Amino acid sequence: MKIAIFISGQPRLIDLSLINYFKLNNIEFDIYIHYWVPKDNNAVLSRTTGEITQNNLMYNKNVHNILINNYNPKKIKQDVQIDFEKIKLNKQENFRDIENLEYYENFYNEYDKNVNPKVPQSCAYSCKKAFELCDNPDDYDWLIKTRFDTYGPLFSAPNIRAYSPQSNRDYYLNYAKNMNINIDFNKCHKEKINFFNIYDDPNDRGEPMSEIWIVSNKCKKIFNYYDDLINCGSCCPNEAILYNFCKNNNLEINSLGISYGFNRNYNRNNFIFI
Repeated sequence: MKIAIFISGQPRLIDLSLINYFKLNNIEFDIYIHYWVPKDNNAVLSRTTGEITQNNLMYNKNVHNILINNYNPKKIKQDVQIDFEKIKLNKQENFRDIENLEYYENFYNEYDKNVNPKVPQSCAYSCKKAFELCDNPDDYDWLIKTRFDTYGPLFSAPNIRAYSPQSNRDYYLNYAKNMNINIDFNKCHKEKINFFNIYDDPNDRGEPMSEIWIVSNKCKKIFNYYDDLINCGSCCPNEAILYNFCKNNNLEINSLGISYGFNRNYNRNNFIFI
């Protein structure tokens, strides 16, 4: 088995737990990376990213070589951060095409006011650009999308993403290892979008957690969901956007029943986590 791993977004840190997991399990893989370089020391921010304006990796003049040395990617590309505030996808760009309109408007207006509504566009564009680096996606058994700051696989638990500092990260990873938590590719469907876990939302739609997915070449169109934002929503959250993309494109969702974590240690001097 051979897989392609697509890493995209802002390189706030380097978490190698997933890469090391594949190495430990003797899974052959190639890595493709697209990442953003902040323009004029400005990056697309959200409440949950924390303070990253002084990030020791993103603003490092040697970031390109650092990523190459740690990931050994087959291909890597950087772009100066696009100001998506200036890019309008439709005349009423907001939650126009997202179901549960009232729920999401209330959530982001009342509880998560500092989330930049352009974050999903930045994520989707970088994902697309990472995938475009691969000339032969059909040569791989599985295609995996992830980020620089995700870690896992973790324990099986519904609706859980572990937002944790380094101490808890190590605890979760050690627990998963001791409990033999694995990515079971036999449970991945060739004709479905395989997400690590699924949310149960107020209307029980079952929305995917958006940071990691596994697909075969039959479902590779999801890597280009940026091109369909006008039809599936273009503002937060990513989960609702991907839900609508899958629905609009008749793509079924499959939960693998395992979770993952976010490494939020963005401003440490040591930005590499193994």
